[in-house]
Amino acid sequence: MWAELALRRRSALSAGMQIRDERPEDAATISELTAAAFANAPHSSGTEARIVEALRRAGALTLSLVATSDDGSIVGHIAFSAVQIDGTAGRWYGLGPVSVSPELQREGIGDLQGSISEVVIETLKKIHGIHELPSGEKAYWDTGIENVEIKQNAYKKQQQAPVAKRAPKEAYLDLIDFEKIIKQPSNWTAFEPIFNVPMPGEKGKKYYLTWLERLNEIRRVSAHKSPYRQYSEEDLDFVSFIKAQLFDRFTAAGFEL
Repeated sequence: MWAELALRRRSALSAGMQIRDERPEDAATISELTAAAFANAPHSSGTEARIVEALRRAGALTLSLVATSDDGSIVGHIAFSAVQIDGTAGRWYGLGPVSVSPELQREGIGDLQGSISEVVIETLKKIHGIHELPSGEKAYWDTGIENVEIKQNAYKKQQQAPVAKRAPKEAYLDLIDFEKIIKQPSNWTAFEPIFNVPMPGEKGKKYYLTWLERLNEIRRVSAHKSPYRQYSEEDLDFVSFIKAQLFDRFTAAGFEL
């Protein structure tokens, strides 16, 4: 049941979309989908499709489900296989890979974090500008982020990345960093209509940003996968709520993500 729920959440399923067991004739399509889904994933090993194929050949796919669109096309796949602990088989199952058609990859927490980051940085550029200051830094980075620790941590992470894959410093900001950046007095007026999202029962506050802290906690579940730490249905409902709130606000602010 929760495997089906996970695939539905990850695939952004419409009312007409269906979940079913994989069929023998699906194997090639699943391989193509898996390869496409992980093609641009930063932590992909490039072997995800072969892993599914090997598990299938070994008869080790305990559960293999596909999501199909209205026209019957396969747009998502999820696999479970039995695992051993200390060499002993038990009632433990490994999840993955989970593959979603690239066109529908807008539902994950990583994607949500990426969208939040993009809106924050682009808004900082509008507020503070992209010109270079005497410090050698761009204005949106130097004055847009007053917290020195946040900037230092991002710089350290950037320098630790391989040179060939090194991204701009803002790509290394943590999700929880955005709360301080958004609340910064020189930024708040621009960010308030976008990110001030009251949670049920919250009243009388200036800053309605507790959702960022909870989203960060849920993000840590996905970043540190363990059979003892899984998303609850409440977590998934929360992420869906925040996504709906934010993307409506992003659109209203003129962002096309």
